Amino acid sequence: MNLTLEKRSTSNSKKRSYVVGGSTSSACSAGKNFRGFMAEVRDEAKIEYTEATGIVFDGENYSLLASYGPNWMRDDRWQDLIKRVWNNPKWREKSRKVSQNKNTKVDRSLWKHTCGSATMTQHKLNKEKETGAPVSFQVLFEDTHSQNGVYITPKTKRVGVSF
Repeated sequence: MNLTLEKRSTSNSKKRSYVVGGSTSSACSAGKNFRGFMAEVRDEAKIEYTEATGIVFDGENYSLLASYGPNWMRDDRWQDLIKRVWNNPKWREKSRKVSQNKNTKVDRSLWKHTCGSATMTQHKLNKEKETGAPVSFQVLFEDTHSQNGVYITPKTKRVGVSF
């Protein structure tokens, strides 16, 4: 089912389309999961805040985004997310660590896997469904650590050929 959401800003009424539910390959650009969707909603609020104030959001005080929530969400729910989740020091620390790990170069490469946001379990299930047979760990490793038959880093090549 497609759902069109309008941005709250009246000065710039852009529309964004999202796919809700279903298993189409054209899922919302943030990914196929709720966390990814909410990350995109947060990013939109940051952009609106920056456009309205001329100040780039610093990533620390999410209370600054209280007036820039999506129009499809009640203001009290948006502010509750800000207060209980995004302004929570524990969440911010976890977010910082994930971002840092995601952007850490391994063997001069940012890539670690080639299967996107799908879990290894989901990738294995998809591969088994595709082939109609159980998938070995070696095949799964090769599928998730190589592109066009070439391992993505020297380390993954060393591990891959050691099987």
